[in-house]
Amino acid sequence: MMKIFRVLGFAPLANLLIAAGALLLVPPATHWWIAARAQERGAAALAARRDVAPATRSPRREGEPLGRLTLPRLGIDAVVFEGTSDDTLRRGPGHLRGTGWPGDVAPSSCVISAHRDTFFRRLEGARPGDLVTLHGGGLAATYRLESRRIVTPGDTGALSPLPGDRLTLVTCYPFHFLGAAPYRLIWTARRVRGQS
Repeated sequence: MMKIFRVLGFAPLANLLIAAGALLLVPPATHWWIAARAQERGAAALAARRDVAPATRSPRREGEPLGRLTLPRLGIDAVVFEGTSDDTLRRGPGHLRGTGWPGDVAPSSCVISAHRDTFFRRLEGARPGDLVTLHGGGLAATYRLESRRIVTPGDTGALSPLPGDRLTLVTCYPFHFLGAAPYRLIWTARRVRGQS
């Protein structure tokens, strides 16, 4: 390709285009590197306090690692952090403050959010019946995906606590949209007793 540009006298333009293309790769590469490092540090912090149950302690601090979320069929395995601030969601899936977590005194609905272009990218292939497990504080709770819906970002009712011991997974939608996605994908799951 460079040879064609040189023959036509566009070598400076070719160099400029190559440099611009390389610069476009910097933000996503930086984002992935930050996320990978945060996941490593979160996993190390969870391993170091295996005998302590941070997920069941209140109040939880923004950005504190709570446990792991796994969806085996989809190959999702990520450290979950407390909170949903921009900084926290760059590190990994975030637990929505004020919602439950396995091991809480009273079982309640748990909401976890993550970016569609990193940690929840594979959620695109989820289907009803898939198992999701939350590990944390010496506990494991398994849930079965039941229903999926698409809502607008302003539909905060989609994040309201559900009755019983439930899990809600939230990410932007559609998955391959360029820029800020116009919708949210909501998966709800029910706790499977005897599977933890």
